[in-house]
Amino acid sequence: MSSAVPTGSPAPKSPTFVSGGLLTVLTVIVSALAVIVTLLNHSADSARDSDLHRESELQNYLDKMGVLVFQENLLQVLTPTPALTPTQSGTGVPTPLPSPTIPVGVQEIAIANTANVLRQMENDGPRKGIVVQFLYRAKLIPQINPTISLKNANLQDIDLSNVDLTGINLYQSDLTSAKLAKTTLVNAYLLNANLTGADLKGAILSGANLRGAILVGADLTGSILAGTDLTGADLTGAKGTSSDQLNQAKSLAGATLPDGTKQ
Repeated sequence: MSSAVPTGSPAPKSPTFVSGGLLTVLTVIVSALAVIVTLLNHSADSARDSDLHRESELQNYLDKMGVLVFQENLLQVLTPTPALTPTQSGTGVPTPLPSPTIPVGVQEIAIANTANVLRQMENDGPRKGIVVQFLYRAKLIPQINPTISLKNANLQDIDLSNVDLTGINLYQSDLTSAKLAKTTLVNAYLLNANLTGADLKGAILSGANLRGAILVGADLTGSILAGTDLTGADLTGAKGTSSDQLNQAKSLAGATLPDGTKQ
């Protein structure tokens, strides 16, 4: 005769337990997640520390350069003498004026400080942009006779979008993947500059010297090339160009066009 379970009484519960193997797996998973969280936090802390370090380096640079410009006469010009203009010389390369009278060592310090801060900025495009804008506005990198040369400078990924840089000297600078959308580069000196993959949408390049420049894969959509010297430039794969646009250029002699054909 079976015993009846009293009405209203809870059914007896089966014993629950986690096997030793499953418990081990769960422990490993929890430990792994803890390690991942720790690594993510460490990565975030490192990125924040790196950003703060770059900001500090940039501020130190601007402070030092301010002293050189305003106290050490970095811009002092006592006896400039006339020189041939690029047109008069016939070479397309600005003829340097005699070096300004700057206290011994000051120019060298400024050049070293600039090279160092650009190295510290690594791939920090916005802060590289601040450095170059400072040099431009302080009149240290004019088209002719720049006090500081940015030849071979690592300006990759630099952000100079929508900035007026008329007459800037970026001779042979590495501007790979530079952000130059809607930037005014009228009469800019970009001889042999590397602009591979640069964003030049809507940029104004009227009268700019881009002889020998590398514009492979650059985006020139809506850019103005009236009077631009593209002699020997490489525009292979350049985007957004049109025949009307290219025909406005001062010269395309020896240039490689976007479709790969040679002029």
